[in-house]
Amino acid sequence: MKYEIMNALQKEINAGEYLLWSGQPTRGIIFRKEDIMRILGILVWLGYVGYQILKEAKTFNGSFSLLILMIFSGIGIIGTAVPLITDVMNRGRTYYGLTNTRVLIINTLFGKMDRSLLLDLIPEIALDEKKNRRGTIYFRKEGKKSADKVEKSWFGMKKTHIARFEMIDNARQVYDMILDAQRKKANKDKINHDKKTEEE
Repeated sequence: MKYEIMNALQKEINAGEYLLWSGQPTRGIIFRKEDIMRILGILVWLGYVGYQILKEAKTFNGSFSLLILMIFSGIGIIGTAVPLITDVMNRGRTYYGLTNTRVLIINTLFGKMDRSLLLDLIPEIALDEKKNRRGTIYFRKEGKKSADKVEKSWFGMKKTHIARFEMIDNARQVYDMILDAQRKKANKDKINHDKKTEEE
């Protein structure tokens, strides 16, 4: 897995740039709050549909009622399973990197999508850490909304995603590394600026 991550990131490293950290989101099925709410909603919907069909079963043909119930149950199962499976696949093909100048987020699930944020253009970094030291680091660029990405989720609903290192191990350690890299980059830029000013 480490080779897979390095292979995806090394292609994006520029001259004079070096990798400080690399990783991936946690793998496997994960239930977020929105997943739980969606599943509960689908279960309520299926319960209501099933109740109405069984209630009218005496009026209509029993086999027809069972067929309708199976169709709606299938729709509910697909509506629950597909987003979870897609999320697992997406996290399995997402790679994170921190260099001395940038934050890299690469996804190769459908083609290849790269996101690159310069350290000196990320004024706000937030950490959401769990007890198991796993967590998510959120990044916002200048103007805040400029780092957001709007994607269409299942059923056409729109979700806004802030650029982030999602569900990574040792999140606080990586968070501290990012802040340290920002400080070093700022100091280096200041030194270069002072030298340029003196030469002029």
